[in-house]
Amino acid sequence: PDQLLPTRPLLVLLHQAHGSATVLVFLLPELHLPPARVACPEGLFSLKGKGFAWYHQENQSDMVQSRDYLLKLVQRLGPKRPVIFAGLSQGAVMSIIAGLHCPNKVRAIVSMSGFIPNPSENLRDLIAPRSTPILIVHGQTDAMIPIADAYRGRINLEAQGYHPVFKTFAMGHTTSQA
Repeated sequence: PDQLLPTRPLLVLLHQAHGSATVLVFLLPELHLPPARVACPEGLFSLKGKGFAWYHQENQSDMVQSRDYLLKLVQRLGPKRPVIFAGLSQGAVMSIIAGLHCPNKVRAIVSMSGFIPNPSENLRDLIAPRSTPILIVHGQTDAMIPIADAYRGRINLEAQGYHPVFKTFAMGHTTSQA
Protein backbone atom coordinates (compact mmCIF):
# COMPACT_ATOMS: atom_id res chain seq x y z
CA PRO A 1 0.00 0.00 0.00
CA ASP A 2 0.79 3.68 -0.06
CA GLN A 3 2.65 3.66 3.29
CA LEU A 4 5.28 1.44 1.67
CA LEU A 5 5.90 4.05 -1.04
CA PRO A 6 6.80 7.25 0.87
CA THR A 7 8.72 8.61 -2.11
CA ARG A 8 5.71 8.33 -4.43
CA PRO A 9 4.82 11.98 -5.06
CA LEU A 10 1.61 13.59 -3.96
CA LEU A 11 -0.22 15.36 -6.80
CA VAL A 12 -2.43 18.15 -5.48
CA LEU A 13 -4.91 18.95 -8.25
CA LEU A 14 -6.79 22.21 -7.66
CA HIS A 15 -10.04 23.22 -9.34
CA GLN A 16 -11.19 26.61 -10.61
CA ALA A 17 -13.86 28.84 -9.02
CA HIS A 18 -17.30 27.27 -9.43
CA GLY A 19 -15.56 23.88 -9.63
CA SER A 20 -15.43 20.93 -7.31
CA ALA A 21 -12.84 18.49 -6.04
CA THR A 22 -12.73 16.03 -8.93
CA VAL A 23 -13.52 18.30 -11.90
CA LEU A 24 -9.94 18.06 -13.24
CA VAL A 25 -9.41 14.31 -12.77
CA PHE A 26 -9.88 13.85 -16.54
CA LEU A 27 -6.47 15.55 -16.96
CA LEU A 28 -4.53 12.83 -15.12
CA PRO A 29 -3.72 10.68 -18.20
CA GLU A 30 -2.70 13.81 -20.14
CA LEU A 31 -0.17 14.88 -17.51
CA HIS A 32 2.05 11.80 -18.06
CA LEU A 33 3.18 11.76 -14.45
CA PRO A 34 4.85 8.89 -12.62
CA PRO A 35 2.59 6.95 -10.24
CA ALA A 36 1.41 9.38 -7.59
CA ARG A 37 -1.02 9.70 -4.74
CA VAL A 38 -3.63 12.20 -5.93
CA ALA A 39 -5.42 14.70 -3.70
CA CYS A 40 -8.29 16.75 -5.13
CA PRO A 41 -9.36 19.00 -2.26
CA GLU A 42 -12.48 21.16 -2.38
CA GLY A 43 -12.12 24.94 -2.23
CA LEU A 44 -12.86 26.35 1.23
CA PHE A 45 -15.57 28.74 0.12
CA SER A 46 -18.97 27.47 -1.02
CA LEU A 47 -20.55 29.43 -3.86
CA LYS A 48 -24.08 28.53 -2.72
CA GLY A 49 -24.82 25.57 -4.93
CA LYS A 50 -22.53 26.76 -7.74
CA GLY A 51 -19.38 24.94 -6.72
CA PHE A 52 -16.50 26.09 -4.58
CA ALA A 53 -13.78 28.73 -4.63
CA TRP A 54 -10.35 29.13 -3.08
CA TYR A 55 -10.87 32.86 -2.46
CA HIS A 56 -13.29 35.72 -3.12
CA GLN A 57 -12.35 38.60 -5.45
CA GLU A 58 -8.58 38.43 -4.87
CA ASN A 59 -9.15 38.62 -1.10
CA GLN A 60 -5.68 38.19 0.41
CA SER A 61 -6.86 36.75 3.71
CA ASP A 62 -8.89 34.09 1.82
CA MET A 63 -5.77 33.21 -0.19
CA VAL A 64 -3.68 32.86 2.96
CA GLN A 65 -6.39 30.73 4.59
CA SER A 66 -6.55 28.44 1.53
CA ARG A 67 -2.74 28.29 1.26
CA ASP A 68 -2.44 27.28 4.90
CA TYR A 69 -5.20 24.68 4.48
CA LEU A 70 -3.38 23.16 1.48
CA LEU A 71 -0.05 23.11 3.31
CA LYS A 72 -1.66 21.35 6.31
CA LEU A 73 -3.26 18.84 3.93
CA VAL A 74 0.12 18.08 2.35
CA GLN A 75 1.65 17.58 5.80
CA ARG A 76 -1.19 15.27 6.85
CA LEU A 77 -0.80 13.16 3.69
CA GLY A 78 2.95 12.84 4.01
CA PRO A 79 5.30 15.36 5.62
CA LYS A 80 8.30 13.97 3.73
CA ARG A 81 6.47 13.10 0.51
CA PRO A 82 7.49 15.08 -2.60
CA VAL A 83 4.59 17.07 -4.00
CA ILE A 84 3.37 18.41 -7.35
CA PHE A 85 0.84 21.25 -7.37
CA ALA A 86 -1.32 21.71 -10.48
CA GLY A 87 -4.40 23.82 -10.94
CA LEU A 88 -6.72 25.71 -13.26
CA SER A 89 -7.63 29.40 -12.81
CA GLN A 90 -8.07 29.94 -9.05
CA GLY A 91 -6.49 26.51 -8.63
CA ALA A 92 -3.51 27.76 -10.64
CA VAL A 93 -3.19 30.75 -8.33
CA MET A 94 -3.26 28.46 -5.29
CA SER A 95 -0.81 26.01 -6.90
CA ILE A 96 1.79 28.76 -7.19
CA ILE A 97 1.10 30.29 -3.78
CA ALA A 98 1.00 26.97 -1.90
CA GLY A 99 3.78 25.38 -3.94
CA LEU A 100 6.26 28.17 -3.28
CA HIS A 101 5.51 28.08 0.46
CA CYS A 102 5.52 24.29 0.84
CA PRO A 103 8.12 22.76 3.18
CA ASN A 104 8.07 19.44 1.26
CA LYS A 105 10.24 18.89 -1.78
CA VAL A 106 8.17 20.42 -4.58
CA ARG A 107 8.79 18.45 -7.76
CA ALA A 108 6.79 20.84 -9.95
CA ILE A 109 4.16 23.57 -10.05
CA VAL A 110 1.73 23.75 -12.98
CA SER A 111 -0.38 26.87 -13.47
CA MET A 112 -3.10 26.61 -16.13
CA SER A 113 -4.90 29.87 -16.96
CA GLY A 114 -3.79 31.57 -13.76
CA PHE A 115 -1.87 34.58 -12.51
CA ILE A 116 -0.23 35.84 -9.30
CA PRO A 117 -2.42 38.30 -7.41
CA ASN A 118 -0.81 40.57 -4.82
CA PRO A 119 2.78 39.52 -5.65
CA SER A 120 4.24 41.67 -2.87
CA GLU A 121 2.28 39.51 -0.40
CA ASN A 122 2.10 36.13 -2.14
CA LEU A 123 5.75 36.01 -3.22
CA ARG A 124 7.15 36.86 0.21
CA ASP A 125 8.99 34.41 2.50
CA LEU A 126 9.18 31.68 -0.15
CA ILE A 127 10.48 28.24 0.80
CA ALA A 128 10.70 26.37 -2.52
CA PRO A 129 14.19 26.31 -4.04
CA ARG A 130 14.74 28.59 -7.03
CA SER A 131 15.32 25.45 -9.12
CA THR A 132 11.70 24.28 -8.63
CA PRO A 133 10.20 23.56 -12.06
CA ILE A 134 7.27 25.87 -12.79
CA LEU A 135 5.11 25.58 -15.90
CA ILE A 136 2.69 28.38 -16.76
CA VAL A 137 0.26 27.70 -19.60
CA HIS A 138 -2.27 30.25 -20.76
CA GLY A 139 -4.77 30.79 -23.54
CA GLN A 140 -3.96 33.59 -25.98
CA THR A 141 -7.64 34.57 -26.08
CA ASP A 142 -8.41 34.13 -22.37
CA ALA A 143 -11.11 36.74 -21.63
CA MET A 144 -11.32 35.91 -17.90
CA ILE A 145 -7.64 36.27 -16.99
CA PRO A 146 -5.82 38.31 -19.64
CA ILE A 147 -2.60 36.83 -20.92
CA ALA A 148 -0.81 40.01 -19.76
CA ASP A 149 -1.67 39.07 -16.14
CA ALA A 150 -0.17 35.61 -16.60
CA TYR A 151 2.91 37.16 -18.20
CA ARG A 152 3.31 39.55 -15.25
CA GLY A 153 3.26 36.47 -13.00
CA ARG A 154 6.15 35.07 -15.00
CA ILE A 155 8.09 38.33 -14.61
CA ASN A 156 7.40 38.39 -10.86
CA LEU A 157 8.62 34.80 -10.49
CA GLU A 158 11.77 35.61 -12.47
CA ALA A 159 12.37 38.62 -10.21
CA GLN A 160 12.33 36.15 -7.28
CA GLY A 161 14.98 34.00 -9.00
CA TYR A 162 12.68 31.28 -10.40
CA HIS A 163 12.82 30.11 -14.02
CA PRO A 164 9.24 29.42 -15.11
CA VAL A 165 8.47 27.97 -18.53
CA PHE A 166 5.71 30.06 -20.14
CA LYS A 167 3.62 28.53 -22.93
CA THR A 168 0.59 29.93 -24.71
CA PHE A 169 -2.05 28.19 -26.78
CA ALA A 170 -4.67 29.39 -29.26
CA MET A 171 -7.57 29.02 -26.82
CA GLY A 172 -9.51 30.87 -24.15
CA HIS A 173 -9.97 30.22 -20.42
CA THR A 174 -10.22 26.43 -20.59
CA THR A 175 -8.25 23.22 -20.70
CA SER A 176 -7.14 21.50 -23.88
CA GLN A 177 -5.36 18.35 -24.94
CA ALA A 178 -2.82 20.44 -26.92
